[in-house]
Amino acid sequence: MGFPRIDNLIEHWATIYKPIQHDPRKGAKARRFFRFNSLPESQDIGTKFNTAKTPLCGIVTQFDGVSRGKLLELTVVVYVFTKQLAPVSSTSDNEISAADAKIYGAEIINDLWVWLREQKRTHGTNPKDELYWLAGMDLDNIEICSEDRHYNGWWPTFICLKCQVPRQTCSEATKYLPLAEEG
Repeated sequence: MGFPRIDNLIEHWATIYKPIQHDPRKGAKARRFFRFNSLPESQDIGTKFNTAKTPLCGIVTQFDGVSRGKLLELTVVVYVFTKQLAPVSSTSDNEISAADAKIYGAEIINDLWVWLREQKRTHGTNPKDELYWLAGMDLDNIEICSEDRHYNGWWPTFICLKCQVPRQTCSEATKYLPLAEEG
């Protein structure tokens, strides 16, 4: 079994979730889901913020995992970005607008969390289901956090969770060249 394509599952969610409605077609104007190594390295995403509608979604594709016997525990980080309304001259209005954007991000992340629970309940019980790996997703112990404002008024909120997946424990002979016979 290969690594699960958690990024594809989250992109699917971003496509069907009405507030985001990501259009996955190449060159589409409504591309609102992104894959990136880490938020500080997401320069290509930063350029999209100038013209994008709020909210946006992205997943960190850089692997971080720990071996647990025959399982590999992966860390999964998904971001939601919400745009703060244009700041007004009043400091208190600016603070309220920033708080609104952060709360909106937390609400969207919570919607994702609930949706993942439903997917796990639906697909995580049948070993023949291609999403069976959801059985190993720990949705009881997650982290939700907002970060400082980025890219001219966008507030990132993320969910961090763990997913245990079976790891390959035997080598596959077809992946190697045959040894040369000694003569």
